[in-house]
Amino acid sequence: MKIQKIEPRITGNPKISIITPSFNQGKYIRDAIESVLNQEYDNWEHIIIDGGSIDETIGILKEYSHLKWISEKDMGPANALNKGFKMADGEIFAWINADDFYERNIFRKIADIFSGNVIDILFGVVTFIYPETGEKDPQIMKEIQLNDLIHNSADTVRQSGVFFTRDLFNAVGGLDENLKLVFDYDLFIKMLKTGNKKNININIAYQRMYKETLTKRNLSTQAFEIFKVSRKNGARLTDMIILKSVLRKLFFPGKF
Repeated sequence: MKIQKIEPRITGNPKISIITPSFNQGKYIRDAIESVLNQEYDNWEHIIIDGGSIDETIGILKEYSHLKWISEKDMGPANALNKGFKMADGEIFAWINADDFYERNIFRKIADIFSGNVIDILFGVVTFIYPETGEKDPQIMKEIQLNDLIHNSADTVRQSGVFFTRDLFNAVGGLDENLKLVFDYDLFIKMLKTGNKKNININIAYQRMYKETLTKRNLSTQAFEIFKVSRKNGARLTDMIILKSVLRKLFFPGKF
């Protein structure tokens, strides 16, 4: 019997749409913008959804004529991101937070991988940066598995190292705006249930780690949301995700 070759879902020179949610991140947002602008790959768009910043953010955005951006009050990061993805017309989607930035010349590699494989979502390496010391800590690449994400750890995936197709994002209904912190965790569970994945051991982005991040200021909320999402997807009370990602964040927040 002749085996039919399955062609990649993405072909040619696909457009990449990058969304950045922003609120009073003028200290860092230029790095995020420049990391997209300086890619050798040229078929991309960068959309910034600002929540009504009152620092220097708006002045910085006005310096870059290539950006698509709006500044208005929103209902949280998930709402801002959904707005941005609705404005996007690329075949490949991703988002980078305003205080993070991409690896140099990574978009060409991303586009080539999507064009050469039958995949819907791509997971890569993220390097943590600690602004106080300048230390860089590349995260060990783990094979992203749906079962592990539901039952063992919600911290396996770092969103800045993930790219996915527009079709997959739309198929799973986008981001759940009822979630204030773990909307990415919920999204990736939905995507892994629906699409084909690929892991690459290549650094894609840099994530700043500091005390003032939204997540670190709201660990108890994050813990409750992880509990809600994991249990909805079949996690047991005795699973490591409950003991580690939930209880440790609630009772030992200093460890995070």
